[in-house]
Amino acid sequence: MKRKLSAAIAALLFFYADVSAAGEEGANEKDVFRHEADAYIEYTPDIYSAGWEYSYEYKFFDPFDYAQGRSRAVRQAHDASNDAEPSRSTSEARRGIDKLPVTFSMGNDCMFINKKGPVSLPAHLVAITADVETVVPLFGLKGVYIGGGISPSFYSDEWNFEASAFRLPCRGFLAYQPDDKWTFVGGAAVFPKLKYPVWPIFGVIYKPVKELTFNLVSENPNIVYLLNDRISLFAEGDFTYDEYEVDRDAAKNVILRYEDIHMGGGVEFKFSKFMKAALTAGGIFDRSFKYRDGGGGADVKSGFYTGLRMVSEF
Repeated sequence: MKRKLSAAIAALLFFYADVSAAGEEGANEKDVFRHEADAYIEYTPDIYSAGWEYSYEYKFFDPFDYAQGRSRAVRQAHDASNDAEPSRSTSEARRGIDKLPVTFSMGNDCMFINKKGPVSLPAHLVAITADVETVVPLFGLKGVYIGGGISPSFYSDEWNFEASAFRLPCRGFLAYQPDDKWTFVGGAAVFPKLKYPVWPIFGVIYKPVKELTFNLVSENPNIVYLLNDRISLFAEGDFTYDEYEVDRDAAKNVILRYEDIHMGGGVEFKFSKFMKAALTAGGIFDRSFKYRDGGGGADVKSGFYTGLRMVSEF
């Protein structure tokens, strides 16, 4: 679940960054990247996880618009909504945004379980996901944006997925940005077949200065401080509520739920404009596995977690 909601919030943050940068002088649009690939590993007591994700942003613009970078039409619409002098006519900006900017992504997450006990647990849990999402200005409403996405996914204990392990989560949200410092978010994410299928998306993003961002949105809230052009410090919190279709002894296709909460922080280092890495550490607690059919469950001990994520943009 957390990766699905993260996708929505990540889209909003990228969009927010584009709009906030609209007034900055000397913006280098040729440094806007459309491809992103990342991989991570994470260790926690009794469980370690690994995964990867690739995303590509495609804008359905004419070749001239496409060459100017991802944020051009967004800035034009933002300028127009604030009665500023747009670089082209409002009708051209509207034409550009009508050809939606869409982000496509796919990824794989795997949780390896080293937990022994009276209740049988699979050796690993696997999620394969794809995603399509977009965020655009809502015309006629100053500073209001609308976003949404859909994520065809498989959640199972094997890589040879059965059709019954298929899920189709989706989400939608509105964002209101009264100025460059504040963004307010509200919406919902829907996870079919989950025990609790509807989850709210709400919160606020506050950027008092260029170096400091408070992302207090309901899922994965974090605080980021830029020390310099290469090094960032961050504090984060997150929760997991995922359900997988697994085999338990002779029982086939039963639902196993995993939950946890973790809080920590870390440091991100930017090696170049194409590559960065983040090291995280903190505490993880309230962890459990539970079968929905009444087949029991298992608590997992709390403790220390650490993780490493590598990201490439090109």
